Amino acid sequence: MSAGSQPSPPNLWSYSFHKLFCRYYQAVRLMPVSLKVTRKGQVTIPKKFREMLGIEEGDLIYAEIEGDRIVLRKPGLPEPGEVVGEGEYLKIMSDLEEERARWR
Repeated sequence: MSAGSQPSPPNLWSYSFHKLFCRYYQAVRLMPVSLKVTRKGQVTIPKKFREMLGIEEGDLIYAEIEGDRIVLRKPGLPEPGEVVGEGEYLKIMSDLEEERARWR
């Protein structure tokens, strides 16, 4: 830094990302939860996890077995050219329009 020059302001995007990452890490890594399985084989995903991943009532969640674990994941966007049903197409278009509206 030369004489008389001002220090650059902090990178707000980097700070926000770091803050979000720390919250995510704490919620997922540092606070494991036990889930009780109901008679029908159902479990409830904790609210904090649903909020962090943007999971809402009616969303589709994929379940996979990896070794001795059951892994739940929220599906991403379909690959370009991947066949989707009309309902899924309309949901994608609706989500896209909502996102565009937020950017305006």
